[in-house]
Amino acid sequence: MTATGSTPSRDRTSDSKGSRKDEERRIDRIGWRLAGVGGEFASHVLAGVLIGLGIDWYFGVRPWGILGGASAGLAVGMLQFIRQSLKLNREMGPVSPPPEGWKEVEDEPADKEDERDEDRSRP
Repeated sequence: MTATGSTPSRDRTSDSKGSRKDEERRIDRIGWRLAGVGGEFASHVLAGVLIGLGIDWYFGVRPWGILGGASAGLAVGMLQFIRQSLKLNREMGPVSPPPEGWKEVEDEPADKEDERDEDRSRP
């Protein structure tokens, strides 16, 4: 803070670097949240399997309890996975192009042979 009580202003270069770092941090947070969504999916499946094992043991209906529990865990896990992924996708917003622009990638022509193809033709 300055003597007048206001914060000093930043120059334009530090603002652009700061906003770039903020954007990187935001994307990192969303990436870690997506990783958490994957872990949540696995925990739903595991919980379903364990509940199914308990049903098998208690009621003696082997293997139907574990099959039902695993199916229910997969269904609930997929539902939550899709919901959370769509929510995070909306939060992420549109992707801006890199500063140097999108790079054009050319495909190889189908009739062009590669040196790897020559090795396969030899017996």
